[in-house]
Amino acid sequence: MVKQKHCSKCNQTKGLEDFSVDLSRKDGLCPRCKNCVNERRRQSYWANLERSREQKRLVKRKLRATDPAGVLRKARCYREEHPGQFREYSRLWDKAHPAYVRERARRRRARKHGVNEHFTRMMEKFTRDFWNHECTLCGAETKLYIDHWLPLSRGHALDMGNAVLLCQSCNSRKHSRLPESFLERATVNRIQRMLKKQVTTWEHATRAAERLG
Repeated sequence: MVKQKHCSKCNQTKGLEDFSVDLSRKDGLCPRCKNCVNERRRQSYWANLERSREQKRLVKRKLRATDPAGVLRKARCYREEHPGQFREYSRLWDKAHPAYVRERARRRRARKHGVNEHFTRMMEKFTRDFWNHECTLCGAETKLYIDHWLPLSRGHALDMGNAVLLCQSCNSRKHSRLPESFLERATVNRIQRMLKKQVTTWEHATRAAERLG
């Protein structure tokens, strides 16, 4: 019995274990060795990067829909077998997607207070644009954070009627206090009017997006 096979791509003679199974062939093996097949796949992937990524996304979506338990089991096994790689990948992913990290942190913090919160990344971007990327209280333009106008510690979820943009200093000064306890009444009324406008503007924007999409 022949225990070696000639690769039609690299012209090298290799052991049968270096060839994938192909039942359509007479000998039941692929004419190209595994190394050549993998190299061709890599070249095709990088030559058609966007299409390849979209295909991978479609496959992942289908797997999540048809076998969610299997996807979670596979991910858990990978984490256990490659802890160092998983930590590094997570670190790089978090660095490249800060908005996702902030959304995840907000939801985790809300759960600790027993509050159901669904403030999305799109809502965060809208809020920053609505307040012109300036602190709601002092007008600063650096180190800005989305914050609860009415505090989370008192059971108020973050939504379009409760989201303001504060600089680090104003955010620290406000902390978990109610607005009336440290701001003048005129300032409180002004911001509450702006929050109502923010809600209305957001609703109009989402309805317009639904009509277009």
